[in-house]
Amino acid sequence: CQIMKLVLSLVVFASGHAIQVFDGVFAPPTCEALNVAANARGLGHALYTRSLGPRTALEHAFESFLSEVDDDSPHVEYWSRQEWKHIEAHADVDEALAAGGGPLRYPRHAHVLYLDVGSRVRGPTCVWEAGRGEDGRPPRFAGAMTVVPAVAGRVLRFDGSLQHAVPRPADVWLAPFVISQSGPPEDFGRSVVLFNCWPEAEAPPHEVQPDEPAAGVDAASIYRAAPRAQWRPADLSHGPPPASSGGRAATMKLWLLGERERRGSVERTLPLRVDADAVLAALQEGEECTRLDPC
Repeated sequence: CQIMKLVLSLVVFASGHAIQVFDGVFAPPTCEALNVAANARGLGHALYTRSLGPRTALEHAFESFLSEVDDDSPHVEYWSRQEWKHIEAHADVDEALAAGGGPLRYPRHAHVLYLDVGSRVRGPTCVWEAGRGEDGRPPRFAGAMTVVPAVAGRVLRFDGSLQHAVPRPADVWLAPFVISQSGPPEDFGRSVVLFNCWPEAEAPPHEVQPDEPAAGVDAASIYRAAPRAQWRPADLSHGPPPASSGGRAATMKLWLLGERERRGSVERTLPLRVDADAVLAALQEGEECTRLDPC
């Protein structure tokens, strides 16, 4: 295996897919204000139609971020989570359309905005590149795995068709058994907002409704992203060269989300050969992102 480790802010792959990680997008006071708003709204999915303008704190945040990255998608679907959960590998889809027997329809871009992270959280978002699958891996898992630790103020942006997952505990995919984690709930909090961009004006995700307007947020600058010039991206063309890991080979058992068609497999789990030492180091890292090539 080869491992490339860096403070990752932009990865553009030969497959044409993109994974981007930006630090310093939202200042600490903004994260605090958005965290309050995310906790207040609950866990359900909501739809922001950009032509109508932002009506909530979170929609102001999305609008400012998407404007900075020149994303003109007309619809934004969003929801939030406040705790660190094990999220099985999946790609986001139009859930209602799929549940009704329709095709798997993917958003243009998917995002994770990290707002508040407990001191004991090692719950990265892991995103897989697609590939040809010539080594026996399914094509959707045939490319490199990028591991993005949860860091407040960070935004992860990636192609909406890519598979992604969150482990809990960090070593769950490699451990022979899972040891329960105990401690104050705030130590394990992982407050994130997930938002997907849908490209067709006439085709928002099915059965997703707008959120209720929030009072006192009109043009509120506290909810906006910093100007892009203040973000901290890294130019990967100047990153470190790949280095041979030489670690111990092992089989990682990755859990898959959804019904058979969405999983693309009869089995609920997918065995992946990995460099165990490199994967464990990446999953337990608290800040730096890691890109791991397949074995």
